[in-house]
Amino acid sequence: MALLLGWPLAAAHDSGKIRPAGKRQKKEVIAVSTETPVKLDGVLDEPIWRRAQPAADFIQREPNQGQPATEKTEVRILYDRKAIYFGVYVYDSEPEKLIINSLEQDFTHGNDDGIGIYLDTFDDDRNAFVFYTNPAGAKKEVQAIDEGRDQNVAWEDVWDVKTRITEEGWFAEVRIPFKSLRFPRSKEQHWGINFQRRVRRRNEQSDWSPIPRRFSGYNLVFAGDLKGIENVRPGRNFKLKPFVTAACQ
Repeated sequence: MALLLGWPLAAAHDSGKIRPAGKRQKKEVIAVSTETPVKLDGVLDEPIWRRAQPAADFIQREPNQGQPATEKTEVRILYDRKAIYFGVYVYDSEPEKLIINSLEQDFTHGNDDGIGIYLDTFDDDRNAFVFYTNPAGAKKEVQAIDEGRDQNVAWEDVWDVKTRITEEGWFAEVRIPFKSLRFPRSKEQHWGINFQRRVRRRNEQSDWSPIPRRFSGYNLVFAGDLKGIENVRPGRNFKLKPFVTAACQ
């Protein structure tokens, strides 16, 4: 029986740590608690979504670093006792030109229009759970370790996404159970967070919390802050994977 731990114990090498020059004002987004069930359908019509202030004003990393993104993106965050929810409003002036190359699990996210969610749940600027989806609802998840120097792309855990394409663009509802994540066992959570959008036809990549071009989304020191989550518990975050061997005689 093989034991697969949900999060490797990554040794940090401070000599390789990236720090932004000088102090910067971090972006902040607040998660809103809900007792109302969220129907995962990509419609985002529950009134509770309107209570959450959006993470907005994405900034280009490519091709025009530092310029506002050419299309509007907003991400709202809810949570209940069991899961965190992301309502993603991906507006597009030409939705008929969306590029979708894959519907498969673990799709190559750089080839499609899409959204990435980066969760630095220990707020250590080094490690993250990362979730990607495209307008068709394809899924990819990664454990990024030591600022992306190591990436566990084989990691798979339970999370759900539903998307919808309209004349305004495309929309996604994402549900990530807390049992799929690791984070401190404290009353109040303080996580690093970032969102990335790709407009493939323009080779455009933008981030909610800006990242210099020479770095990637895995450089969590550039992430913003997620606050507002209270009284939740992480999962045990391990899997037992049975296997059988047979000897040939």
